[in-house]
Amino acid sequence: MRMRACTTNSFSSILLFFGSIVQAFPQRNLSFEQIVDSARTKPSYWYAGGKGYDVALDTTTSQQGNRSLRMNRMEAGSFGVATQTIAADSFVGAFLMFTGWIKTHAVSEGYSGLWLRLDAANNKMLHLDNMNDRGIIGTTPWTRYQIKTFVSSDVHKIAFGAILTGNGTAWFDSFQLQALLAEELSPPSAEALSYLNQALDIMERNSIKRDSINWKSMRATIITRSRGAEQTKDTYQYI
Repeated sequence: MRMRACTTNSFSSILLFFGSIVQAFPQRNLSFEQIVDSARTKPSYWYAGGKGYDVALDTTTSQQGNRSLRMNRMEAGSFGVATQTIAADSFVGAFLMFTGWIKTHAVSEGYSGLWLRLDAANNKMLHLDNMNDRGIIGTTPWTRYQIKTFVSSDVHKIAFGAILTGNGTAWFDSFQLQALLAEELSPPSAEALSYLNQALDIMERNSIKRDSINWKSMRATIITRSRGAEQTKDTYQYI
């Protein structure tokens, strides 16, 4: 898998650290209704924090239920983040769809979004999508966003959550992780398919192992894993 570019190297490293120190559990408390502390500000089963940011539960607004998770930049720092890590077993061999609702106020000099990372058993990062290429800025109402990826057999655990990298405030609610079969997703768009075929043609012509690779089988696998891709960039991780 190819990793999608991060905003900064430190951002990637910190997300890797958060995922590696959290034991993998079944997904829990995805709507932030369960509380872990007596002050009633932190969600159960989540790491929630970040230097310079206030990350806490909010009962004044939610997409559903009684609470959402709020991130607010208070002073100069790094970024706000919420992290949960789960075992990959239930998703291996399927497409993983991570969805969540986000609301923002005056987000600038950065962005807000969801993030998802796939790790191998040795904690090597195999894939990261932090929405840095389509992050949410400004003031926006509750809106549903998604990240989709294929989970191959070398994936051991999945880290996911929410981020705010700039000024302003963001709220998060109603997260969901779903395993989808290829048949449940549309074929790659004409743009995505054209890019895949061009890239694979170049690889086949120039690979030093071209005579030992079953290119027909590889092409079919990559195109299948790219189902649901709408733009060229949606295919990068599969090549």
